[in-house]
Amino acid sequence: MSIAQLSVARRQRGALAVSFAALLLSGCASEGAISDDDRSDAGALPPGPRIQSQDSLPAGAVSYFNRRTCPVGWEPFALGVGRTVVPSIGGDPVGNPQGEPLADSEERVHGHTLSGSVSTSSVSYIGIAGEANHGVARAGSYAVSLTASPAPSGLPYLQLLTCRKTGAPNPQKAPPPSGMLLFFSASACPPGWVQPVSSQGRFLVGLPDGAKSGLSFGGPSLTSTESRLHRHSGSGQIRTSSHGIALASGSGAGGYAKDDGYAYQMMSSEGATGLPYVQLLQCQKQ
Repeated sequence: MSIAQLSVARRQRGALAVSFAALLLSGCASEGAISDDDRSDAGALPPGPRIQSQDSLPAGAVSYFNRRTCPVGWEPFALGVGRTVVPSIGGDPVGNPQGEPLADSEERVHGHTLSGSVSTSSVSYIGIAGEANHGVARAGSYAVSLTASPAPSGLPYLQLLTCRKTGAPNPQKAPPPSGMLLFFSASACPPGWVQPVSSQGRFLVGLPDGAKSGLSFGGPSLTSTESRLHRHSGSGQIRTSSHGIALASGSGAGGYAKDDGYAYQMMSSEGATGLPYVQLLQCQKQ
């Protein structure tokens, strides 16, 4: 029946048209179309996992994989590209990125400027300053400024594929072991998992041989989206060179810088190490 014929049939025999339309929709659904019961807003799939994975981990988990593609039931995690993952703080929002992502095989560099001052001692001479007394330093305080060339930060890292779990847990697989730590792209831990306190806002490092697990080191934990800054101090010495002066009889001439060695202290500007990260909820299996 053509579209025109179907339109006429609807006007003349409404019941037949409704019956034919129902048969037509039934045939489409049997060929894989999404029925009204499977639809949500704007025709999108309803929320929640749609594919059963090959593992028992909860949906929303984020993990690293040493492979080129994510396994079944997982998808690439875009926020993890070029970044490491740091546990979020308490109930703060997750998914906050910090810093520019690393490019492939990039060795991130950083630099500093240093500033300080050096003070020279004063010396006086008997006589008056003559016309030949040019190029003689005056006693006082002089600013010292240095700019360090950008250099690699030297942070060792390994590039791995980051994936997010989208599939449903497979009940046929063994459950995750107690004490397992896992990141989640979610606002709350799934049932049977709790948020640990000690790791929040800290970079994670593999346990050295014979060391105790769970100990924290270094500075205070990172706050949300914090770019941790650092400074460098510096010191040195300036040695002046002597310079002759012309004198004539008369009153004293003072205020010249004494030929000597002068120590100085410097402090660099603040700078970041440049390690980009994204903050995600970390949960521990009970």
